[in-house]
Amino acid sequence: MSEILPTLTLIFSAAGLALLLSRQLNQPAIPLYIISGLLLTKFVTLNQVLELSQVGIAFLVFIYGVKFSTTKLKSVADRGALASAFSIIGTTALSVPAALLLGFQQVEIIVFAAASALSSSLIGLELISDDLSKELVHSRIIESIQLIQDLVAVVLMLLLFSSTSGNSLIYGSLIFLMAFAFKRGFTYFAESFRDSTEVIMVFSLGTLALFVSTSIIFEISPVVGAFAAGLALSRYPYSLEIVDTVGTLKDFFTVILFVSLGAIAATANLTVLLTAGVITAFTMLVNPFIIYSSLRSTQENSRISFFTGLGLDQVSEFAVVIAIQAYLLGQIPLNLLQSVVVATALTMTVSS
Repeated sequence: MSEILPTLTLIFSAAGLALLLSRQLNQPAIPLYIISGLLLTKFVTLNQVLELSQVGIAFLVFIYGVKFSTTKLKSVADRGALASAFSIIGTTALSVPAALLLGFQQVEIIVFAAASALSSSLIGLELISDDLSKELVHSRIIESIQLIQDLVAVVLMLLLFSSTSGNSLIYGSLIFLMAFAFKRGFTYFAESFRDSTEVIMVFSLGTLALFVSTSIIFEISPVVGAFAAGLALSRYPYSLEIVDTVGTLKDFFTVILFVSLGAIAATANLTVLLTAGVITAFTMLVNPFIIYSSLRSTQENSRISFFTGLGLDQVSEFAVVIAIQAYLLGQIPLNLLQSVVVATALTMTVSS
């Protein structure tokens, strides 16, 4: 803890200056957060930054899970499933040869393909929040595609980062079954603390801690536990109150995430930038086109198909977690991790 506190102090000092500058220039804060991270690289260690970035992702994924509503998606579930299958299979099939041309092997190819094919729930849903509130068709399709892609990413993480993949899948399934059971019983006692902000916050963070601790005991990524915790609390209308209460912490973890991403990418070289450019091309051009084409094949109109594809053009935060875990286990080099991070930062910044 004593080692993390100075790092957090540096991160928030730099982020505070970046936020003031963004207000003065009337520009989004996220690119300046990333630049802040680039400038901090001489004062923080890579391992500390990797740890903090995963903490930031875990909390933001938790908030995304709480916001998720299965009821709204029933009318578009078939189109979402079809578009997800086409985008993952199609983009992966095209990205694997590109990875081979870049000289990647085995796990490196998987990480490269995951970064190319999976889209960000955090940024994607933030950008279409107004459309979601109006329940527009393309926004519901985007939400369903992102849920399916996130579940695929979770399965991939369970398979990649366990010496016994079978047990890992069993443990992961148990965590999501626990989340389902928790959600079913949540309604019965949620009314008792509905009007208390303090109780809602403590209960929500306690649930997050429970699921994250369970995932650590099972030796799987804490991000999986955080995602399950969010789904466990996604019971409407209580989820709205939870987001209003706990969501105030979102900015705190957003700062940690994007400054950390900047610090990880600080020593990027020409090879890193080339690989990041290829990942960005797949994410922002190939993947949206495949999604557009798959929806058009179901007789969906071109406007909805276009906006759906356009809303899925960011590298997924789960791809970042996969890359970090693979790097920490010595399965990929630092260059590939940095390429994924640079592509993530670029696509999340440019997407809007």
